[in-house]
Amino acid sequence: MTNGGCSILELISSRINDFLREDENEDLSYIDLFFPKICTLIGSDGCMRIYNGENPVEVFISVGLTKEDYESLSSLIKEGMRIYNEDDSLETLFELDRRSDALLKGYLGKVRNFKIKRGVSEDEINKFDADINNFFDNSLAVFTPCVEHEKMIDKNNVK
Repeated sequence: MTNGGCSILELISSRINDFLREDENEDLSYIDLFFPKICTLIGSDGCMRIYNGENPVEVFISVGLTKEDYESLSSLIKEGMRIYNEDDSLETLFELDRRSDALLKGYLGKVRNFKIKRGVSEDEINKFDADINNFFDNSLAVFTPCVEHEKMIDKNNVK
């Protein structure tokens, strides 16, 4: 990541480009873990707007966040990527995930309240809440190496 101002764009672009190429990483990465969190905050539409060149600050404002929120999240992502690039172990990824979730919960509340004030449907609020449950406070199982998970499956399937 080159600078704090572009880290959100770089995270989104990297994930979308990986998806479009249908690349499959064998290991969980920072981008795999953090992209759904940003997508929950600003929505898939917001991610696509940023990916297509719209000003990220304007996208953040459109979902009830501020320029300062954008800058804070940009710094969080930049620092998370820096740490992950120095040590890409699952333990480091787990710690980054835990710490980022603690910081992001306040932003989730702001976005949810903004949605309610705008009068979005109950279905949209329920979808937002479901995304929070799916992508925040990850189970430790998410951080189990694939090889270890496969061994557990093999052990459980032995007759």
